[in-house]
Amino acid sequence: LMAIEERIDVEVRALETCPFKRDTFRAILDQIQKYVDQLNLQSYTNLQMWVQNLDNRVGEKLTGRLVAGMKAWHASLTNYTSSDAAAPDEESLGTGFFKPGGEPNIPSQIHDVVIVNQEITVHPPIDKSRAILTNHLNSYVGTICGLSTLQSTRYTVGIEVSAGDTTHRNLLTGCEETVKSYTDCLTAIEENLDKADKYSSVWLNYQSLWDMDMGVICSRVGEDLNLWQKLLNDIKKHRLTIDKMETREQFGPLVVDYSQVQTKINMKYDTWHKEILSRFGQMLGESMSGFQLEINKSRTDLETSSLDTSSTADAVQFVTYVQQLKRSMRQWQEQVETFTSGQRILERQRFQFPNNWIYVDHVEGEWDAFCAILKKKDMHIQQQVSGI
Repeated sequence: LMAIEERIDVEVRALETCPFKRDTFRAILDQIQKYVDQLNLQSYTNLQMWVQNLDNRVGEKLTGRLVAGMKAWHASLTNYTSSDAAAPDEESLGTGFFKPGGEPNIPSQIHDVVIVNQEITVHPPIDKSRAILTNHLNSYVGTICGLSTLQSTRYTVGIEVSAGDTTHRNLLTGCEETVKSYTDCLTAIEENLDKADKYSSVWLNYQSLWDMDMGVICSRVGEDLNLWQKLLNDIKKHRLTIDKMETREQFGPLVVDYSQVQTKINMKYDTWHKEILSRFGQMLGESMSGFQLEINKSRTDLETSSLDTSSTADAVQFVTYVQQLKRSMRQWQEQVETFTSGQRILERQRFQFPNNWIYVDHVEGEWDAFCAILKKKDMHIQQQVSGI
């Protein structure tokens, strides 16, 4: 009896250091069960209670390995690298040292962003990885929880009876630490899924490039040149998302591969950018031309008008006209600034200026000349106002 107990103790201790593999655990438990069967066949009394205590000891060892296994799985998921899925198992390391939690080797899950019938989609859907990762976790947990418990009455005197189906499933909910470790793994799965889903949504949003209508854009933006500039700046900014060398983004074992759509989206993006840039250039050119004509006319009117007139009505009319121009100065100054920033955007985004384009330098020159004559006329009015 003492000899059998010593052999059992050796096997129980082996549960702490053996490789984290179902077959290895099962082989150890089978050996312990054989010793128990031997005692059963020798009709030792109180064997059932003794086996129950032994099974509790085994359960404690397995609980420690179960917690270590789930922590290893969690660490593998959160610190995942592309080499993890093909990491060598413990036995191939040849060091004689086995990690308590083993090597989970979580497989990578590739989700391709594709275009099918002019519609951008993700295949397979990100949600599919939830089931795959959860199943992998449960399978890894099952390395321990799927093991059979020790049985004290597998045999009667020379007659074999069926072994029970009892397993160590209760270890998963048997203590607070195992519950927390399992919950942490599920939370980590959801965090990676959420990151992958949000990133893939960025690519799915490019569906609007196929759904957009130029008429709708023009009606929403209107004739506000500042809104058109903002639109072009946003286009340039978001272009950086697709204008890069990489073809995939990784979130733990989840890989979002956009190589199949990157070029197509780039081409569609360039088409829309060119059309919007052309429309803005046309509007800016027309607005600058109209502004220059208006300012030129106002400057000409100021140069041909004067306060030195015999008619009081004409003098009052001139003063009123100057005051109206002064009230328009702020709005016109903002327009000049808009023209300057607008032409700068056109230059940066490689707009092909037409031959009849009125460059902003000419507009600014006309504006400066207008401001100078208006200031001169206004000063003259201030000097003569007491006599009017």
